[in-house]
Amino acid sequence: MPRESVAIVVQEVGAARPTLEMNAGASMNPASVMKLATTYAALELLGPAYRWKTEVYADGDNLALKGYGDPTLNLQSFWLMLRALRGRGLHNVRGDIVLDRSHFSPQPETPFDDDTFRPYNVSPDALLVNFKSLRFSFVPAAERGAVNVFLEPPMPGLELVNSLRLVESSTCPEGRAFRDRIQAEFRARPPRAAFSGPYPAACGERDLSVALYHPEDYVTAMVRQLWTEIGGWWGGTAREGVVSPGARLIYTHESEPLHQPPIPVQSGRTVAVAQPPG
Repeated sequence: MPRESVAIVVQEVGAARPTLEMNAGASMNPASVMKLATTYAALELLGPAYRWKTEVYADGDNLALKGYGDPTLNLQSFWLMLRALRGRGLHNVRGDIVLDRSHFSPQPETPFDDDTFRPYNVSPDALLVNFKSLRFSFVPAAERGAVNVFLEPPMPGLELVNSLRLVESSTCPEGRAFRDRIQAEFRARPPRAAFSGPYPAACGERDLSVALYHPEDYVTAMVRQLWTEIGGWWGGTAREGVVSPGARLIYTHESEPLHQPPIPVQSGRTVAVAQPPG
């Protein structure tokens, strides 16, 4: 990283002058330093013991999910929420699943850059499940000169095309250069992910996270996949809406306390394997 791309200021609180500084007057992209500001605001306004909640309502044959901005509603948490509903005797959902995002005002799509499918470009959402992201894992198969592509979570209806070929190389590109090398192409509706071209053997196993789906499409696919896995049945579709006045609260999912960071859990499953033709 070139020196002109870095700005550093180290100063003890209350001290008159910095202990160390470099390019202190230069304008820089704050990147993850902004997490300090949002973390301070959360601790100051909500408190370290605060828990986000996601409510589930029964409304006739329909089911409604009302979100309150839980940023930790990842794949494991969402699965546990559905599992809790099954444990309370809910087996079949004959109607629709209503997605209530009304706790947040509607947010325009305002990506930071033109890399619109990157998870950091996902807009604020009161019912954001797993950052509406997919993780593609690339695993070289040297004996075939090919590369397997694994998808987590598995999403019904996603077209996954893998035409990668393994090539000898002593270097592996990073960041966007890696995505360009594997010629990654994405489409939201209907959902499609395609990878082609040479894959450097020096890259080994790599992951790529992508926010491919629209929010309602993502939740729909997640519910269909997970609800079926745990023995449930769903006959309707997912749609935007609000919880009706006559709906009955049947379960409230709570996050871990704000002060406790979420612990990532690997499923250990082999899912949605895409192999190159031949």
